[in-house]
Amino acid sequence: GRLQLAYAIANPANPVTARVLVNRVWLHHFGEGFVPTPDDFGTMSESPSHPELLDYLAARFMEEGWSIKKLHRWIMLSSVYQESSENNPRFAIIDPANRLLWRAHVRRLEFEALRDSLLAVGGSIDLALYGRPLDLSKEPYSTRRTIYGRIDRSDIADVLVNFDFATPDLPTGRRHETTVPQQALFLMNSPLVVEQAKKLVALGQFAKLETDDQRVSFLYERIFQRLPHPEELQLGSEFVNEKPAEEKISEEKPLAKTIAFEPPKGKKNQGKKGKNQQSSANFRQRKPLKIWEEYAHALLQSNEASFVN
Repeated sequence: GRLQLAYAIANPANPVTARVLVNRVWLHHFGEGFVPTPDDFGTMSESPSHPELLDYLAARFMEEGWSIKKLHRWIMLSSVYQESSENNPRFAIIDPANRLLWRAHVRRLEFEALRDSLLAVGGSIDLALYGRPLDLSKEPYSTRRTIYGRIDRSDIADVLVNFDFATPDLPTGRRHETTVPQQALFLMNSPLVVEQAKKLVALGQFAKLETDDQRVSFLYERIFQRLPHPEELQLGSEFVNEKPAEEKISEEKPLAKTIAFEPPKGKKNQGKKGKNQQSSANFRQRKPLKIWEEYAHALLQSNEASFVN
């Protein structure tokens, strides 16, 4: 029966289950598993890159009570996890594909992690656990973690498709990665990203800073978790000082000009709206970004904000 099947799968005498799970956790952390095909772990698959390490982690995983939390801790405290992404020409000649992990892989964040990081940078992420799924594509945008987003299997949101979201109808051990213009356009034009840039500049810690260099350093630490290089400080100062003084609107004088959608006068929407079609009532008036908001938005669009390096 089913209970006997479950015992047979999660059984210390069955070495396959622990190996498969360890391989998937390793794939999550490094972008490549011991066996590169997580869905095919049989005789037709490639041999493991580190067979002894795979056996050791699988055996320890079972001995420690099948604790995935402990498995994450062992991997993340290891020296291999803490390797730099910098290139080494000597090692690159020996192992050009980096199968032996002599350096860390540079990996693009999945959409869930990318969206969560944007919310965290803006200081608005909701870390509450549990609850019902929410529609993350409608304004006002929810600040809950992306894992709580509602997935419609018959109509996946375009933004998820653009960022290589797995097909909900199929088991997927690893997602295919593509680089398409829609990914950059999301970071450039999405109201969610613009909103986080505004919230970042509105933080009290940012408002207390007195010099441009301090503000640029704050944004770099907040977004990239590092201090800017001298040339980056210079570029940031040049960026925020290139606008004429009259365009640097103060907080006391809000911008009168707004960006809005307005349907032609004398015409009304006729017929039924499609599922993904929005009415003019759904368009919100938006003020143009101020100079520091523009700069924060530019940093959020950079590769360093979207890649694990």
